[in-house]
Amino acid sequence: GRSPLMNTQDTKKRSAWQAARHALLKELGHRSDHCVWAVLMQLWMHPDVVRRDLCGRYGLSYERMSAAWFERRHLSESLAQAGFLHKDFMMSEREDKEPSPPDWTVVCAAIAGGLFPNIVQVERNTPKFSGPASAGERNKWMRYSIMQTHLNDTGAVAYPKACNMHPNSMCFGLDQFQCPLLAFYTIQQTTKLYVYDATEVSPWSLLLFGAKPIWDEASRRLRVGEWAHFSCPRGDLVIELIDAARAAVQAVLTRQLRREGGEHHDPARSPELLACVELLRTHGLGFEHRDSDAAAWPFLEELRAEGQAAARE
Repeated sequence: GRSPLMNTQDTKKRSAWQAARHALLKELGHRSDHCVWAVLMQLWMHPDVVRRDLCGRYGLSYERMSAAWFERRHLSESLAQAGFLHKDFMMSEREDKEPSPPDWTVVCAAIAGGLFPNIVQVERNTPKFSGPASAGERNKWMRYSIMQTHLNDTGAVAYPKACNMHPNSMCFGLDQFQCPLLAFYTIQQTTKLYVYDATEVSPWSLLLFGAKPIWDEASRRLRVGEWAHFSCPRGDLVIELIDAARAAVQAVLTRQLRREGGEHHDPARSPELLACVELLRTHGLGFEHRDSDAAAWPFLEELRAEGQAAARE
């Protein structure tokens, strides 16, 4: 389906929407269209949030949000039937009025794995001036490229091809990325060759869910597909562990699909998956610094207060 984010020729309204969207992205802490949509859907479903006000703040299409909600319900039912969600997931979700946010690092990793090999590389040129700049100006500093594959009589030839981030993306105008690789949903030629729906990836998401990693002894790098190259001086030792983790993930998924012995397997209780989740969540370190503040849905309390105030009027 189409993105629920609308555009407008009204300069004032467009600036207000962009400011609200970038504030949401900053509060979320992850550069991802998909995670922002998940947050917006959760806010949409909350009983204390006025949906029209939510659409007005972020420039959302009410009709597309409604359609996305129905599609989400159908997808949840299908995943429950396949055993990837508990059979009572929909009912428990309705009863839980305050669901906890997920670990967005793990969510981004799953997105990257699902979209691979749709990977775009991003580079930042040195700005010609310093100081505040609009999203459009910052976007001019960025260079995006995909790996184009061309088939000929001698086989496949891959080469970089320049592209552009679509202006309706939450990543449009961002000029700082922790990893210069983004997973994207689709690419389309309109006035330019545009990338749509992007999420910044992490190295471990590609190592576990991308193409089989290859260690290049000469360069001391791990290579995943055509684009991703990660420095790893002792890749000869690490590659065995990565292969074992990848095999464990595939074994759990195969067992889940087959439902061996007629028994329902809970993937969340699999020690193999738990180990992989820790690798993803801590970026391979195995430990992390925990914030004292409990995780919360961005701007939920603010939107809830506005909805309650409107109800009293």
